[in-house]
Amino acid sequence: MNWLYAVQMVLGLGLVIFVHELGHFLAARWCGVRVRVFSLGFGPPLVSFVRGGVRYQIAAVPIGGFVSMAGEFAGENSDGPREGDLLSKSVGQRFFVYSAGVLMNLLFAIVVLPILFWVGVPFDRPVLGDPVFGGPAWEAGLTAGTEVLEVGGNRVFEFGQISSEVALSASGPLTMLVRPPGATEPQVVRVEPVQGSEGFREIQVSSGGSPTGALDPTPDEPAARAGILPGERLLGAVGQPSRLSLDRQLYRALEPGENLRLRIADADGVEREVELELEWKAAGPRALIGVASLGNKVAGLRGGGPLVDALPLGSRLERVRGIEITNHDDLIDALLEGDVGAPSTAVGPGGTVLDVTEALEDHVASRRDALAAAEDIALVPDRESTLVAPSPDGAALEAGVLPGDRVIEIGGTAVATWDELLEAVADAVRRGGEVEVAVERPAFDSTPYMNVERFVVTPRPAMVTETGLMYADAEFVFRTANPLEAITTGLTSTRSMLADVWIALQRIVTAEISSKNIGGVVSMAAIGYHTAKQGPSKLFYFLCLLSINLALINVLPIPVLDGGHLMFLLVEKIKGGPVSERVLGYSQLVGFVMIVSLVVYVTWNDIQRWIIG
Repeated sequence: MNWLYAVQMVLGLGLVIFVHELGHFLAARWCGVRVRVFSLGFGPPLVSFVRGGVRYQIAAVPIGGFVSMAGEFAGENSDGPREGDLLSKSVGQRFFVYSAGVLMNLLFAIVVLPILFWVGVPFDRPVLGDPVFGGPAWEAGLTAGTEVLEVGGNRVFEFGQISSEVALSASGPLTMLVRPPGATEPQVVRVEPVQGSEGFREIQVSSGGSPTGALDPTPDEPAARAGILPGERLLGAVGQPSRLSLDRQLYRALEPGENLRLRIADADGVEREVELELEWKAAGPRALIGVASLGNKVAGLRGGGPLVDALPLGSRLERVRGIEITNHDDLIDALLEGDVGAPSTAVGPGGTVLDVTEALEDHVASRRDALAAAEDIALVPDRESTLVAPSPDGAALEAGVLPGDRVIEIGGTAVATWDELLEAVADAVRRGGEVEVAVERPAFDSTPYMNVERFVVTPRPAMVTETGLMYADAEFVFRTANPLEAITTGLTSTRSMLADVWIALQRIVTAEISSKNIGGVVSMAAIGYHTAKQGPSKLFYFLCLLSINLALINVLPIPVLDGGHLMFLLVEKIKGGPVSERVLGYSQLVGFVMIVSLVVYVTWNDIQRWIIG
């Protein structure tokens, strides 16, 4: 941990709370309420002085602050409210005092955001990476390298906005304005988001990283040692289809124990090949048996045609042009390198063997592009089965386990789903020593999965390496062209943040969004620390979002919060008198219990999210 960033994070969180309390203080002074103490921080005072009857102090714990006003509570004076007491003021004045903290938090964002956009804030570019096969982005035909300009009619200038705009959008299709790779004009696409496990809508796509492939190699690692200079561009991996995303080419090209050959362009555009001498080593002490879920389950088909009828969703594509298929990369290789017209087969959801040769070849011919045809078929792992694809360098393959084997036992424990397999492997590895793996092996000349084979596997750590390849322009600094644009962008962002937080709160209350998404002090500290590392402007951008969160949460009609005080003031205005001390006391107790319970709950969420993982 860098203590400088930690201190910046603590002071930043304290600033947001201090701004809130400053609002109460200024409103109280404006309305003639006698303020006893205005404290920066909590705990015993380190420095204090008295001016105008107010004790100003800096306390030991520099997180937030508080304002102590005379006559806040009924019964402080036996003879009733005195001049300068809060309770001596009108309902309107008290309403202003209690709401001023919220107003100050909003004003903080309204003032600070335009300044940040004029100075410049670092963001991840709104560029898409590879979409999840079968997901909404894939169904809509979005590809890696696509720049997103608008989501649902709202302008986006950083990748995080794409996720938030989609997550809190209304049900139904969503319109996006995008610029595909190589296109000069933007295009409108319609995407049908799906409901994620935590209740948020999502289009299932990651950040695209660098749009140009510009590199900033890590010093003293393979890329730098191979002579790759900062600013040079990665064009691709040698031997890989150039139209695949750079990340996907690298993934396909990395083979345990082998070096990596790349195509690089210098600042003048001159291309050359570079070989990275990689150092492969064990990935820590954790041992594995070396199997992955067989990734040939058909999750989606694009483009229509006879292939849709010939290859039902849920089928397993086993062979294409005579080449065995264990994942989508195998499909790409088969369509690019396999013999045209060689048998292509699948196993349907009911176990029936399907001949898809003609339909698949027709689809490739209609696309006039084997790679595009491969991208139209979404192949994913089947987590409801235990069909495996052994790692090329793994212990399971060495012991005799083959692609397509169905694991039925691990260390004597029966398994039927992928999650059960993972749990059984973890238990067996913890016990140490060799692990017996029982599999059912396909017998294509009779009924599948009839032959049971047993293998003794000696678990060992996976092999990993570092390339030192870092993108130079995965981030960019968003800066408006002039102060007027900064103001309009800042106001628009404030409105969007308010709307996002409000919609999220509504959906949490109605259980449309899981309450597990709520974070507390630990989450704020973790995110604050991360943003502090990205520079002051990014930290203050986060503080603006946090300030708006604090404003909306404080205005909720919960006793002990500002919103609770405002609720009772509205009741007082309507009925012509304050609520009884008895009702107020019980409600404050209920509110206190609610807040403490919420703090405990969100702290547990934070522990699971940031500590347990």
